[in-house]
Amino acid sequence: FSAFITFTSLVAAFRTSNALGRYNNAGTYVHKMLAGWYDATSTLISFARASKLPPQEVEGFQQVLVRLVSLVSALCLSDLQYIDEDTRSLRFRFEVLELGDLDQDSREFIKNSEHKVEAVFQMIQSLVVDSHISGVLSIAPPLLTRSFQELGLAMTTFHEAKMIACEPLPYAYALITHVILVLQAVFVPFMMANFARGPIGSFIFGFIGTFLIWFINKFADTLDNPFRKEAQTLELSKAQENLNDYLLQMLRNARRPSPCMKAMPRAPSRRSLSSITSELADASALPQEAAHSQSIGGHDGPRSQHSSGQPLHQPAPSSFADIVPTAAGGAGGPAAQEAAAPASAAAGSGG
Repeated sequence: FSAFITFTSLVAAFRTSNALGRYNNAGTYVHKMLAGWYDATSTLISFARASKLPPQEVEGFQQVLVRLVSLVSALCLSDLQYIDEDTRSLRFRFEVLELGDLDQDSREFIKNSEHKVEAVFQMIQSLVVDSHISGVLSIAPPLLTRSFQELGLAMTTFHEAKMIACEPLPYAYALITHVILVLQAVFVPFMMANFARGPIGSFIFGFIGTFLIWFINKFADTLDNPFRKEAQTLELSKAQENLNDYLLQMLRNARRPSPCMKAMPRAPSRRSLSSITSELADASALPQEAAHSQSIGGHDGPRSQHSSGQPLHQPAPSSFADIVPTAAGGAGGPAAQEAAAPASAAAGSGG
């Protein structure tokens, strides 16, 4: 009996160790993927500063880029969280930057694409190449290659994370584990009745031992796919919202002047971060007029004009429910309409 209990404990421990490893890898992949999207976007927006074209055309490229990056990130996270075909109607949980400003042809293309992640990813690469040809990205081609490398790294990381979501624990191993746990739950009460001095002690020790092993195994089952919302482990929605905040901040600072010294350069001294908190607070209290003069496009408000003369504004967080069909039969099915209603309400309240 002691050997059997030891073997059962080792099986549960190995199962839990495997689940925790998948959880750690899942968290690493999510942050690595989002870092790749951000790094590539930041590089491209910085490269656009060297363009000799009018600022309106450069800003138009930047606005389209951040919207597509936000969209491809949301699509990647939704594919990881709702990997099952039966849960496609739930894919309205992630926030994206405003998609209504994209042209109708692009939205229809994304809506009708069977593999939306790959379709939007290809659109981003095509946008970069076309912008390089038009002169918006006038940087040297060897330097521009770095942005493609970061985009490719983010997409590779997504597929590595998708392996965790698509490949669960082998069914045979899970079945054997449950059989062993059932045998343990059947034999432990009889053995505790022989070892314990009374029925109360037999019940307590038998219940605690069985409960702990079953609890550990159930915990491992929950972590088998850490991306699922039911697992309540990884906050994918929060990660997407943070990425959108980073992209919006990037747009606001796209035309900000580079840092410079306010006096003659001198050797820097060692200081703690807390000692300059008051200086940072004073710097943040600058007049609003100075901040407005550094806004994108050089206008006083959040709106600017692109080359066609139409208003171009900062993207606002919204849902991508309007371009992503949810039901197997298309976007117009009942399941899609039922799922789109709460998503639209949530996006409206968030806006």
